Amino acid sequence: MNPFELFIGLSMVMIGGWGVYSGELTNRGVAIDEWVAPFLIIAGVGILAYSWFMRRKR
Repeated sequence: MNPFELFIGLSMVMIGGWGVYSGELTNRGVAIDEWVAPFLIIAGVGILAYSWFMRRKR
């Protein structure tokens, strides 16, 4: 797996998870809207799965 893809995917998942957590903790998200954070998590997991799948394919 490309370390760059791994970093991007994990950071997107962490930022999205932090946005969901802070949005649940308070009534509003700190830096990320509650609508954007789940899409960040889905995109980060998608990047990780895609890079893992491409590595397995080779």
